Amino acid sequence: MVNLMKTTQTFSILIWASRLKNSKDEAIIRKYSNQSYNKDVPKTYCFDDLGTETNLKYYGTDCNVMAQILLSRYELFTIHKMQTHITTNLNGDEIEEIYGARVRSRMREQFNLIAFDETVKDKRV
Repeated sequence: MVNLMKTTQTFSILIWASRLKNSKDEAIIRKYSNQSYNKDVPKTYCFDDLGTETNLKYYGTDCNVMAQILLSRYELFTIHKMQTHITTNLNGDEIEEIYGARVRSRMREQFNLIAFDETVKDKRV
């Protein structure tokens, strides 16, 4: 049995997105999706603060790199049960507005929702 805590990497979306500006979007999508699959120890990522990243240009067209990564990791989840974790302050409607109905639908199947009451001041556990 693999200890997932030892194989999970957490990324701050703001820091991660700033690094993307100097990289090819396609290579980044592959790195965090298909290339992260290893049958012995699949890479589990936690993308922290989803929704704070910005879209990038790919040959002059806006590209939502995070949406593409989430869709690719969803495919790996359905085939290999590869896990992905996210944290976000967005609600469902905001997720759909930023990432589209397809990503929101896949997230319903892929993730467990842990919601905090709006009156809680600090939602960090």
